[in-house]
Amino acid sequence: MFPTPEAAVEWLLGGGRASVVLLDLRTPGMSAQRFRALQLSAPELRDIAVVIVSGAPEIHDVAASLRANAAFVKPVDIDRLLLTVKRFCVDRPAVPTRGGAAPAGGPRGH
Repeated sequence: MFPTPEAAVEWLLGGGRASVVLLDLRTPGMSAQRFRALQLSAPELRDIAVVIVSGAPEIHDVAASLRANAAFVKPVDIDRLLLTVKRFCVDRPAVPTRGGAAPAGGPRGH
């Protein structure tokens, strides 16, 4: 988990690897739309699945416009969310980041 979308983009562009990104529509800093545009513009990032999570009533319209892989309305059914994340992680081998570890300020938690 990253404190801001900017930190996530920096880590990913620096060689960080991910199979799925959980993206809240209402996050401080960079908008979800801007994050997705940057992700889709970078060949090395465009295949990472994006799951939108939000309490916003327009979540499904926004998720469709962002070409998100899935969307969950808050409060999230955690079992469904975990199944969805697992689906995007299947058959994707773990690839270590450069140097074998996330940079300072990199992902927290699991």
